[in-house]
Amino acid sequence: MTKLRQKGIRGYAGYNIDREGNIFSYKKYNNGAPKKSYPDKKGYLRTTMTKSKGVYRTEYVHRLVWSTIKRKDIPSGMEINHIDGNKANNCIDNLELVTHKENMIHAHKTGLANTNHLKDRNLKIKREWYPMIKCLSINMYSQSDIAEMIGTTQENVSKILKTYTQ
Repeated sequence: MTKLRQKGIRGYAGYNIDREGNIFSYKKYNNGAPKKSYPDKKGYLRTTMTKSKGVYRTEYVHRLVWSTIKRKDIPSGMEINHIDGNKANNCIDNLELVTHKENMIHAHKTGLANTNHLKDRNLKIKREWYPMIKCLSINMYSQSDIAEMIGTTQENVSKILKTYTQ
């Protein structure tokens, strides 16, 4: 990979990234050596870079790719979604800017969300979930979307919203 196809990572002098998510270090004697990235417990690749002398930060590779290649900050409240569901595929063509709601819907539709604990769609909802359900409803999530997120039916969500006051 030539340096011409790489872009400098804002805020991290001496580091470049390409469209595929490969990070290169030009710090000291590295001369463009590839940086290693490691998966976190959810499978997202992360890397640690020097921000300034003695200050290190660990960043998600997919967020670095999107913000560097697009030359934009990720707006507050927005997330980067892996279109194919492969958290190791950080190619810019596989990344899209979405809301949290859109990201959760994508995860459920593609089977990426861990729903092993939600085998019964009519599962009794724990009372401590009620405030979260109310909050999601206030934040413009539809009852169907909420039901899909927590693994129940829209009817159950409707009943909770009608009876829960606080």
